[in-house]
Amino acid sequence: MSDTLPLIEETIRDLEEKIDVLQGIVDRQKQRSSGYQELSDSFTLIGFDDNYLVGHYHQNMAALEKYFPDVHKAMLEYKPVRYHIDVVDNLPNIRDKETGALVYTQPAFTTSLCQYEEFCLAPKMSHSRIQYTHENPMGFMHVDYLNQLVTASDKFVEESVGGERLPKDVGMMLVFGMGLGFHVELLAINHNIHHLYIIEPDLDIFYASLFTTAWFHVLPLIDERGGTLQLSLGVEAEEFFEAHMSDSSIRGRYNIISTYGFVHYQTKAIAELLEHYKNRYYELSMGWGFYDDAVMSIAHQGRNIHNDVPFVKIAGKTAHPLKNVPVFICGNGPSLDRHAEFLRQNQDKGIVISCGTALRALKKHGITPDFHCEQERTYPIAGLLDDIKDPEFLRDRVLLAPGTVHPEVFKKFAKAFMAPKHGEPATDALESIPGFSDEFESALHINPTVANTAVFMSHALGFRTLYLFGVDLGHQRDGNHHSVHSVYYKADGADRGIYRETDDYVVPGNFGGEVVTNAFFNLSRICIERLLRRRPELMCFNLGEGALIRGAIPCNQEDVLLASGMDKADVMEMATHFNVDSQGASRFEAPYWDCLAPPKVDALSEALLDILQPDVDSRRAGSLQMEEVMERLRDESRAGRPYLNSLFEGSMLYYHAVLVRVLYAPTDDTRCVAAYNELKQIYLDFLRAVPAHYRMHYQRPNSLSLQEGYNDWIVTEEGEGA
Repeated sequence: MSDTLPLIEETIRDLEEKIDVLQGIVDRQKQRSSGYQELSDSFTLIGFDDNYLVGHYHQNMAALEKYFPDVHKAMLEYKPVRYHIDVVDNLPNIRDKETGALVYTQPAFTTSLCQYEEFCLAPKMSHSRIQYTHENPMGFMHVDYLNQLVTASDKFVEESVGGERLPKDVGMMLVFGMGLGFHVELLAINHNIHHLYIIEPDLDIFYASLFTTAWFHVLPLIDERGGTLQLSLGVEAEEFFEAHMSDSSIRGRYNIISTYGFVHYQTKAIAELLEHYKNRYYELSMGWGFYDDAVMSIAHQGRNIHNDVPFVKIAGKTAHPLKNVPVFICGNGPSLDRHAEFLRQNQDKGIVISCGTALRALKKHGITPDFHCEQERTYPIAGLLDDIKDPEFLRDRVLLAPGTVHPEVFKKFAKAFMAPKHGEPATDALESIPGFSDEFESALHINPTVANTAVFMSHALGFRTLYLFGVDLGHQRDGNHHSVHSVYYKADGADRGIYRETDDYVVPGNFGGEVVTNAFFNLSRICIERLLRRRPELMCFNLGEGALIRGAIPCNQEDVLLASGMDKADVMEMATHFNVDSQGASRFEAPYWDCLAPPKVDALSEALLDILQPDVDSRRAGSLQMEEVMERLRDESRAGRPYLNSLFEGSMLYYHAVLVRVLYAPTDDTRCVAAYNELKQIYLDFLRAVPAHYRMHYQRPNSLSLQEGYNDWIVTEEGEGA
């Protein structure tokens, strides 16, 4: 009994301390409530009559005409439909015409002030971070230096406690809901927000803000401070996110690491915007690429050009003689096994395309693909093909792949065609060669999975009727993630543990219901949807049991239109004769290497070092320093050297993402700036190492027969964000 007394006494002391804390909160709330009431009473003395509101409107319209002429034009003749500005008890409000209800149940200004002060005390932030990877089997220089930077930054951020209040300097903020705009005034005037986004899906509400918000003061102030303001007005969820993706590419996607989110009020439309943003947040942090990966693409594309692998030509959008030929694109999803017998019996009635590891599964089922697609660029892909242990079988297939795929993969096929992959320095260099873009187009949405490659290449070869088998991009919870006859499973059906399941998302299923998927497969689905929108002449049918792909019609086996009596040899000859270059890719070799000569990389490395070497004395100066780096890269594109931009950009985004997290850590400004200047030295060391590394590797294809390690580099969320 005596042993428990100290525990009881300690518990009592804890409870007493908690009571004291709670009493303090109650007292402060009473004081604030009294203060807010006094403020509300004083606010009514301003006299928000029609003259006051109309005066605000005219001043705001003049400001919009200067800073946002398109918005000014839209608002000039705008007539509210449902929500109208109103004055109630001498205070401005917004009235819902349909219900008669007021948007603000308390005075709008005091409501906004309460929100603002609560937000300042406990701001909501994305709190994302770059993860440390414990392995670097490919020996990537980017990973070595980034690991050092991540380790140091994590230590600093973990020690940065006690400074949770919204800082004076803010990197990026998203404000959902405009209302009467008093919260926007408080945020913009009291804080130096570098990039401010205001999202209001209802134009009625934004129109009402023109009568109350001091836009005529806020807009010049943001401009004077060198900040940016993006207005997303009257938009639905998808339109908003696509626009935000585009704009953040200009402002610097690395800023998502430390983005504040302020929600003024909740409506169904705003709730949908928030949900959409959270569900697609990962897209902002995927597909950045990095330096070593870019160098590898340069080397592989250059060697494939030297080896005269033909390019596919620009795809025509007019009627094509092959438009009705059915193409069976076979992914390695779990539903492939269910369709195997159908494909085996009907493989002579359509063109069969295997995607990556699906080749092994199809071969086991007695299905012989006509074309085979690959997409990954590292050497292990060649090893996976060797594991099939049938080189003659491979040689008889026709390979379709981006030119960044390893040259040894192309050599395993007697006939192979390549496409210049969009967003690669190798492709940017090719497109800088006079005449290249007249014949060839960069392959957009060709990744991240091989199914994306197959859809693009099918269209490029003139086919317009596509059937997706096993392109599941998702699976039933606790179900198989790939075909059991693929490399991912043993002969007895046991999982080899190669595939790392991270089923982070629940998405609509192709035949109803829901399936689970991860960021990688979900992005593949989105990219296929984008490609189908860009190619409306494609008729695409989805027999998969995974994710619904918008633009691809759900389809059962009995609905597949087969081509009886088709001469496959003639079809394939026609496809390649009209749609593949016959003049020899090697004609581009000399100008390709001229574009990518090491002295150009030396000069840009030196220019970036000159920008980054000076220490900064404020958060804003650090942010501007990183923006100057990105602007210097864009200068290369404007000067006709986009390949230098894309060579450096991916790694810059990663390094900046880590440094932004340090720069805007929730602690004292002085500590953050000092840490930024200190950790930046690792970044500088990376840039100093680039010239020698580039000279050694830019013409040397990757030769490591190890599993890829760079896919470990992802941005993860630590908190809810907005």
